[in-house]
Amino acid sequence: MRLFVPCIEGTVTTITIFYTIVTTFDNRTVIFPNSKLSNEVIVNLSREGRRRMDIEVTFPYDLPFAQLKSVIESALHANRDILKEPVTRVGIISMDEKGYKVSINAWSKAHGYQDTRQQVYEVIMEAIANAGIKMTA
Repeated sequence: MRLFVPCIEGTVTTITIFYTIVTTFDNRTVIFPNSKLSNEVIVNLSREGRRRMDIEVTFPYDLPFAQLKSVIESALHANRDILKEPVTRVGIISMDEKGYKVSINAWSKAHGYQDTRQQVYEVIMEAIANAGIKMTA
């Protein structure tokens, strides 16, 4: 089980009658008194087995969205760590003077989420660059 208490994210390694031990993703050991956990909001990041990553990027208006969407979807479908279900979504979520903002929603396994997220950013950047697409600064 992975646990997220504000500012602490990690894997629960031990639960005793008085305290719970969490190993953070940067290998710190955090000991919580169970009384604190019973009075706090706890978000379990791994219970469902998968997590959605949300990425937002702004592009200039002169870039056709259909072309951009095709490039991003192809890059995501080629990535073996992106789950096929639920399906990925790529869509415009806002527009301002800089351009239009695109939201990318892709699903991965809960364990390994951070590694997959970093990899997805790299894959999308590479696909966009290879297509000759310029992002708004």
